Amino acid sequence: MTRSNVENILKKCLKVEYDKPVYPTKEEWERFEEYFECEFGSEFKWFIDFMSKYSFPGDIYNVQDKSANGNDTIIVVYEHESKYDDWDKDMIPFLGIGNGDYFCINKKTKEIFYYYAEVPEYEKTNSSFSEWIEGLPAFLEG
Repeated sequence: MTRSNVENILKKCLKVEYDKPVYPTKEEWERFEEYFECEFGSEFKWFIDFMSKYSFPGDIYNVQDKSANGNDTIIVVYEHESKYDDWDKDMIPFLGIGNGDYFCINKKTKEIFYYYAEVPEYEKTNSSFSEWIEGLPAFLEG
């Protein structure tokens, strides 16, 4: 999947909201990956980039502190949730649904999981971030 593929998928289901996107720098990505002790794939990075351009239902969390969408950083949300015994430390929340549920990427396997806060429980939804992106229009339609 290319950067253009990711943006084309997002264009199908989202509206442009921010006229001055604020993309994480190379150094911010390096610090982010160092914090989580893993590397994130290009598709994930491109998606995060585009979330400072498009309006998205729910909260897309940021890599950098300064962003166009005004949401918390992934690290802030991760550190908050990691205080709870039931939180799997390998799960990195990148999308908050608004009811305590999250979409997470597993830092070891790179699979995507849905976290149900009420249960609490993780359900694997996709084997890769690319697969998750490809299914996003159908998910948003609902």
